[in-house]
Amino acid sequence: MNTYEKRKEFLICVDSDGSAMDTMEPKHRLCFAPLFADEFGFVENRQEIIDYWLWYNLYSKHRGVNRFKGCAHLLERFAPDLSGLQEYLSFLATSDEHSNRALESAIKSTENDAVMKKVLNWSLSVNKGVHDIEELLPFDGVTSAFEAAERYCDIAAVSSANKKALYSEWEKHGLADCCTVLMSQEEGTKAQCIAKLLELGYDKHKVIMVGDAIGDLEAAIENGVYFYPIIIKKEVECWSKFIAEAVMPLISGKLNNDIQKAWINEFNDALGG
Repeated sequence: MNTYEKRKEFLICVDSDGSAMDTMEPKHRLCFAPLFADEFGFVENRQEIIDYWLWYNLYSKHRGVNRFKGCAHLLERFAPDLSGLQEYLSFLATSDEHSNRALESAIKSTENDAVMKKVLNWSLSVNKGVHDIEELLPFDGVTSAFEAAERYCDIAAVSSANKKALYSEWEKHGLADCCTVLMSQEEGTKAQCIAKLLELGYDKHKVIMVGDAIGDLEAAIENGVYFYPIIIKKEVECWSKFIAEAVMPLISGKLNNDIQKAWINEFNDALGG
């Protein structure tokens, strides 16, 4: 694992939260949303903030957005005049990496870093809270799908989660055993991660990105690879069909644009505005 070595002709890239791992709901409801409201002192409208956070990050077309971008959106909406917000937005616009590490580095060279420091504290608190959640499990069918797929394909985690959480969850449940590499927010955006993997020599038409969010679809499109959606509230069904409807057509050369369009249409229909 993490050798970045092309072993097979085909490649399956898999997002973690909400795709392989049934973690989106507990992480956002127990950690991301309430800790955001607490860190930025939203008291009178706390429940409104939490409800909007959950809609934006779980049920809209923004589902799965990088945590730092999601945080920025809510601050722009609910606290647009916050001192230091523009410096934080500038960091997001100019940095290739949106992670705790990158934010820590940016703080050192930013004069008005008040918001950036609060965002970093919030993000670190989220990581601790997620670590303390008792049990985060893969969706039913993921492990068996991985075990079947790795007979024909290299498998790579391509996630916007922080590296420590990604490794902990995938190693604990044996998913990492099936993978060539685990790539997190520290390795770049999902599009950048897929691009790095393609540099190993995979044919774009022999690669699938598996994900539950628009960002996963966009990363696939940017790199010219296929996208297999994990539909919200139909995750187990999607994994039960994965080998027959995605992997086997891929390796037999029968996966095509008509199939891809049908997948994308179903995916878009499942997400709100």
